[in-house]
Amino acid sequence: MDKQKHDTQPARNGQQDFNTLVRAADQYQLESACASVSQKQQYKIEQEKIADAVADALPGNGRTAERLSNAATYKRIVSAADAKFKPLHSWLVDTVRMRIKMDHDNLFLCPNTRSARKHMGFIVTSKFGTTATVFSSRERDYLTIELSVSKFLTGQNLIGIADVRRACLDGIKGVLKRMGLRPTSSELRRLKKLDFDLYRVDFAVHCDCRTKERAVALMMALRAHLCARAKDLGTYGGYETLYEGQHSRFLTTAAYLKGVELSAPGHEMSIDVFGRDFLAMRAASMVRFSLTLRSPALRHKGLQNAGDWTDEIARELMLKHIEGMTPLHGTVIDLKGLSNLKGLVAARLKLWLMGDLTAFEQSADMKRKQRATIKAVTGIDINSPFSVQRQKEAIVSVQAILAEGFGFRSREDKWASLQEGRKLVCP
Repeated sequence: MDKQKHDTQPARNGQQDFNTLVRAADQYQLESACASVSQKQQYKIEQEKIADAVADALPGNGRTAERLSNAATYKRIVSAADAKFKPLHSWLVDTVRMRIKMDHDNLFLCPNTRSARKHMGFIVTSKFGTTATVFSSRERDYLTIELSVSKFLTGQNLIGIADVRRACLDGIKGVLKRMGLRPTSSELRRLKKLDFDLYRVDFAVHCDCRTKERAVALMMALRAHLCARAKDLGTYGGYETLYEGQHSRFLTTAAYLKGVELSAPGHEMSIDVFGRDFLAMRAASMVRFSLTLRSPALRHKGLQNAGDWTDEIARELMLKHIEGMTPLHGTVIDLKGLSNLKGLVAARLKLWLMGDLTAFEQSADMKRKQRATIKAVTGIDINSPFSVQRQKEAIVSVQAILAEGFGFRSREDKWASLQEGRKLVCP
């Protein structure tokens, strides 16, 4: 059969080949789709691969790996609810990159400042030992400042504030103070008017999964879900970190185990962080979702100026991309919906469920349309490398854990205390 013709029509002989497809598909009972031999075999193979992957991802915790790689135990871990559990909701502005108008002398002369070896910038150290990076323009009339606002000002970035305008202003003031730089009256007025440009804005929101096991279970389910829909999926440590568009110049979304990050050398919180012990304990069961907007994305959205931001814009952007990364409100797979599919779409799906991987070999545009139809009616994603049962487990797992532990909460009420620290530290 000519491939081009095959791509533009179901078969060369039209109705005859279509009837052949239907007759073959009718041999398969819709009610037992998940119980078919091919699906069972595929699920068994997936289970073995996942067990190996979990063991590799958690080499130091054999018990956790054993529990999460067992389907029945995994299901109990995910579905176990706790009515008394009070999740630590948190969302905040994290890293920002800003360019401000300010005349200055040689930055080599500034206190708490050293030259960076890898680039032409300068490293500024906070009282918590965290750092910001500052670049000077050739004429020494502009400063470009990049920092994690919460980490620089409070020593940690698990909780903070989500107000972009306030976070940027506080970050600028904190860095300039540590460097001993004082803006002139006119420069200070420009800052108060938010008259400066943004080149990067990062947001983070967390899901408190209650236990380490549930946090890993969420990451496992997210990975299975993203394998089908993510165009540019990157992973580290098997399930520890998931990126979509990691190297994009536009925007990046990510999910990772916050506890694993804080346990890595060089990432520990200073002993002087306000509420350090409590935050470190809760971080162990947290999954962090982050959104990075780079300069082209900020320009495209008309948000390159700090004054353009509102709390509503920030929240809508974050929620939009979290919903894009997770089945937060996605359709749970329902095989009863198969009866609502008709014609060639139904025939192809039945063959695909029986293990025919070529069932949807056709033009890309036709496959895209049929995939959207099938997903809307049944929740099944034909692009997924996983079986229907695995797809269903992933969606159910993600929704169950997020429903209990995901939420937006900015910590303006704790912001002053967080900046002061647990005790009086060196100014």
